Amino acid sequence: MLRAAAGLLLLSALAPAMAHAHIGGVPSRPLFDAPSGIEESDGMSYEIRWRDDDADPTGLFQFYYQVGNVPPGASQRHPALVGRPIGEVPVSDPTDALSWDLTSVSAGAYYVYGETDDPPYCLVTFSRGLVVVRRDGEPAPLGGLFLRPSGVGDVFDAEASLEIQAVAPETPRVTVRAGTILYSAGGGPAQDCDALDGGALQQIEWSEEVARDVSLEPDPMQPGHFRGRVRWATASVPAGDYVLEATLSVTGREPVVFYAPGLATVYHPSKGRDAGVSDGGTGDGGGSGDAGTALPVGAGCCGGGSPASWIFFLPVGLWRWMRCDRA
Repeated sequence: MLRAAAGLLLLSALAPAMAHAHIGGVPSRPLFDAPSGIEESDGMSYEIRWRDDDADPTGLFQFYYQVGNVPPGASQRHPALVGRPIGEVPVSDPTDALSWDLTSVSAGAYYVYGETDDPPYCLVTFSRGLVVVRRDGEPAPLGGLFLRPSGVGDVFDAEASLEIQAVAPETPRVTVRAGTILYSAGGGPAQDCDALDGGALQQIEWSEEVARDVSLEPDPMQPGHFRGRVRWATASVPAGDYVLEATLSVTGREPVVFYAPGLATVYHPSKGRDAGVSDGGTGDGGGSGDAGTALPVGAGCCGGGSPASWIFFLPVGLWRWMRCDRA
């Protein structure tokens, strides 16, 4: 239990610094409060809101919008980042809000993302919700998001229940697949703009088709909105961290592709503690472990994981220290 106590001391020592400074020299990200879920706008304006814990006087948040998002851990040079600009706000601005003028924005269901402009770093953060833009008489656009996994503590053993929410002009169908993130030799996600080149771009090895052409159910409270659950049988899936991708489609529209906001960890506790430990990888989670047991992100027992990862995953971090004491 001494290690668990040491972990608490480490948290108490570093928590005040988290609110005012970079962790490991990495600048702040905007953590979006709005949009959250699927939010209908009035077609004229929308207020984007976020939180950031950094009083950095030199950093700048630049905001964009686009249909669909990118896999967790993607850098600013990911080819799927094609957003149009909304505006920019200094990191040090205390309002943590930006009014988005929608008057010239075409109808659609849009993710918002922020890039942290603080050289040499390249950081990108997506909202977990969509802003729906449509005017009177226009049909609902097509867009979707994962409600679960949510990107926080998603660990599955025998089965995962995935939840998807969508907006569509008619009943949409969804196909879901899972894969592991691969990187070129030299490490995980590149946050240093100068060090990032084409060879370091994120690649995903798709290994699991979770569901195909599953129809979502209408939301009786919100016309044009839909929800659905998809069962992923993970008992025989190798332990590790997985990206989940959904393709949403309706007749006569271009399909929309979107990703769960964080990695889903498959963890089989009955198969042993140390095989296939996953540690490192993306901004929201870790890379994929080998077949065997992958502990939650940053929780490789008796080694691996940074102090920052222990802080962000405190329950897992304390569990890790206590297990190591008993080993």
